[in-house]
Amino acid sequence: VSGSVTIGGTLNAGSYTLTVGGNWTNNGSFDPGTGTVTFDTAGTVTITGDTDFHNLTCVTPGKELQFKGGDTFTVSGTFNLNGAPTLGNVKLTWQTGDTLHYRINLATEQAVSYLTVEHSYADTKTINASYSTGDDTDADDLAPHWVFSEGAIRYWVATPTTDDTWSNTANWSPFGDGTGGAVSPLFNDIVFFSTPTPANVTVTLDANSTASSLTFGNDQTHRRLPLHHYRQALVRLNHAS
Repeated sequence: VSGSVTIGGTLNAGSYTLTVGGNWTNNGSFDPGTGTVTFDTAGTVTITGDTDFHNLTCVTPGKELQFKGGDTFTVSGTFNLNGAPTLGNVKLTWQTGDTLHYRINLATEQAVSYLTVEHSYADTKTINASYSTGDDTDADDLAPHWVFSEGAIRYWVATPTTDDTWSNTANWSPFGDGTGGAVSPLFNDIVFFSTPTPANVTVTLDANSTASSLTFGNDQTHRRLPLHHYRQALVRLNHAS
């Protein structure tokens, strides 16, 4: 659809991808099925009306999505909102005249990148936004919430049977309930040791052990400390205390 979508009756997405070049207004009923709604053109669009999406996608650098303040937007599948380095962030904000935050409700914790986020709450699952900034969000509240980092975001997801070396990619995920395989943290990245990490954790630091900060605790907000360049050391963490 090169222009806008306005739903007055019922729209069933089925398993299709609906590409929208203009605004989205839901005054009726939208059945997301297993489909994807993609906002793909440059420029600013408005998204209005409580809507359940299955997959929601915008990967156009510089694009601005203006969500209606006070409305709730639910994503049961993939929340694929990502800008690109050097090309620009995707901006999420409210609409002119709004005074209430808009809410992004995800079914699962997910990772996004290169976003500029304003006036938003993440009510149901934490949204981990790497290389991103936030203003007037719930980032300082207890989880679930938005998490922003000028670098990447990494969660320690090692199990007692895996190699506990910091640089082992099997120990790192971009979100808390994910599986390993992410690149190990770099200098500007922030690191979380929290659920589902076991309460007692041993981490073997090596020559590649760098990060902007470490955060310990189930609520993902307490005891954030800088990681200085320790070498060939063991860090024993007990976040139950």
